[in-house]
Amino acid sequence: MNSYTEAVQKAMKGDQEAYTYLYEKTYTKCFYLARKFLNSEHTAQDIVQDTLIRIWNSDRTFPDIKELTWYLYRSTYNNALFHLRT
Repeated sequence: MNSYTEAVQKAMKGDQEAYTYLYEKTYTKCFYLARKFLNSEHTAQDIVQDTLIRIWNSDRTFPDIKELTWYLYRSTYNNALFHLRT
C-alpha cells in the first residue's frame, strides 16, 4: 500500500489486502483504548478483533478517512463499554 488514504479507498471497495493493512495500522491504538477500560488484555484483544471484523462485514460506506478513523475508535470504545455492562 502506498498510503493510508489509498488503503481506505480500496478497503471500502472490498479489497481484503487493503483491509489487512488498515487492521495492522489501527489495531494497536484500538487495543490500548479498549485496554483502558477493561481489566484483561485478552478481553481487550477480543473486543478490538470483534470491532474490526464487524466493520469489515459492514457496508463500508465512509465518505472520508477522518470518519473511518473516528468510527474505528468510537466503535472500539462502545464495544468495550458494552462488555463492561454485561
